[in-house]
Amino acid sequence: MGLEMPPIKLIIAYVLDWILIIAIAAVGGGISFITPYHRPFSLVDLAISYPYVDHDVISNAALVLISLIAPAIIIVIVTALFVPAFSRSTIRDKRYWQRKLWEFNAGWMGLALSYALALFVTQGIKNLLGKPRPDLLARCQPDLTDIAAHVVGGYGQDISQRWTLVSSSICTQTDKKRLDEGFRSFLSGHSSMSWAGLLYLSLWLASKFNMLIPYLGHGTPSPKRNDDDEDAEQEARDRAAAPPVFGAIIVLVPLCVAFYICSTRYVDFKHQGIDIFSGSVLGIMTAWIGFRWYHGSLTRGQPWTWSPRSKDRAFAVSSGTHGWIGERMVRRERVQRNREVDVEAGGSGDPIVK
Repeated sequence: MGLEMPPIKLIIAYVLDWILIIAIAAVGGGISFITPYHRPFSLVDLAISYPYVDHDVISNAALVLISLIAPAIIIVIVTALFVPAFSRSTIRDKRYWQRKLWEFNAGWMGLALSYALALFVTQGIKNLLGKPRPDLLARCQPDLTDIAAHVVGGYGQDISQRWTLVSSSICTQTDKKRLDEGFRSFLSGHSSMSWAGLLYLSLWLASKFNMLIPYLGHGTPSPKRNDDDEDAEQEARDRAAAPPVFGAIIVLVPLCVAFYICSTRYVDFKHQGIDIFSGSVLGIMTAWIGFRWYHGSLTRGQPWTWSPRSKDRAFAVSSGTHGWIGERMVRRERVQRNREVDVEAGGSGDPIVK
């Protein structure tokens, strides 16, 4: 059994997709090395007066391990063992192995896209806004002997010099990296990254194990409740059934981990509630984008992975065409039309070969 190699043009197209995703992530990571905007702050603001915690409950390395590397490994294991379904008849079919390789690629590309987008947007917003963290004053170690030299605004001078807004020039902190991190509160990177990776994993697991809320499709008529039409009602109910609860638990575990990671940022005094909430919303959005880019809708009972693009439409497609699937869709429609014509002519409905 030899695997048929995809067209070179299509391979190049997906390699470029990977390069672009990696580039987005690299730019996002590079932004973290740029000095952020330092928003003025007040020395009497209790919201930024929390103590500095040197060791986070979830470090950056642990975050990447939990929210990116672990989901990638799980995707590999599940795809290798369960996707597509194994049988003795399919193991000899080259299409089975081609499908498995595509599932690997699509699963990883969706995860990478979700994570790269979340990283890029998170780091960009952090640097643009420069919001002080709850532990900023502990990081800053302000010089209280000459507050007036650093005042940039506020109308509390008549009460006390401390009732003003000061710039970061008042800080005596010699560790520039620690001080800069004090102005990256909004939005929470741990929150956006955890949801981007772990929610994607939940959606992916739900699609592969068919852990979906039963769905009959748009426009499916609901039978009227009356004694004369019990068969119609039963027929509608028999179209779907709820999946087992243990499957739902498998899908929910990554979400619980994401919630826990978010909570640690509040406990470590690294973010306020709005920072964590906003980061979570961003991660949820990118996870949905990454999943739907390569998979069908879970809410409509379409959990499968989309097919690869056609070789003739690997890079671009014209409007008014069949989209990115190209000649395969045209061929299938032609076969379907031939089958319909054959049936009308009294044939068996098998595809007509011309």
